[in-house]
Amino acid sequence: MAATRASGTTTVRYGTMRDAVKALEVVLADGRTIKTGTYAKKTSAGYDLTALMVGSEGTLGLITELTLKLHPIPEAISAGIVAFESFGGAVQSVIETIQMALPMARIEFVDTATVQAFNAYADRNIPTMPHLLFELHGSEDSVKQDAETFGAICRENGGQDFEWSERTKDRTGDGLGFFIPHRLAGFNVPQRPFTIQKITFAWGKTASVKNPSITGNAVSIIGRYPL
Repeated sequence: MAATRASGTTTVRYGTMRDAVKALEVVLADGRTIKTGTYAKKTSAGYDLTALMVGSEGTLGLITELTLKLHPIPEAISAGIVAFESFGGAVQSVIETIQMALPMARIEFVDTATVQAFNAYADRNIPTMPHLLFELHGSEDSVKQDAETFGAICRENGGQDFEWSERTKDRTGDGLGFFIPHRLAGFNVPQRPFTIQKITFAWGKTASVKNPSITGNAVSIIGRYPL
């Protein structure tokens, strides 16, 4: 994960492997072993070899030891799902959420086609509309307040059927249909290359997916912040 500078669904709050790696032991191509980084939070002496090695995909050396930054388990975790009238409304909600510095732990977007596929696969009846899926971490009071703030942002942008819960059963089970992309992992669909000719974003740009090779095939969009 360090060699590829991997990221995951909680990157929006906790960062990528680049942010988690504090120090490395690396074996170079000539057999020499070097150690990079320190335990100190602040260091500005010399080249940042740790940042150079993280994401180098083995081209500069083989990572044999890692020193990682750990995060405490939050007191409370809340997860939720909200449907939107339009693609743009969902995207605008994410933009405003980030601008307000709401500490989202996860936030993902799925379009109508993806919801339809999930409903067919899992025999569910989630409204066939664009959705945002989110998770909040923190204290019980902060999670509740952040969820209410996020809900207000979504409603201003056409969000409806806002659902959220702090119960583990709801977050990890089928109560909220949470993280549709992950639940589609076992759903086999043909993957074909295509080009994005134009894209419609909330700030006014237009978009579409176009390629003769996929004419007549369903194309869905699954998005995550940050990419």
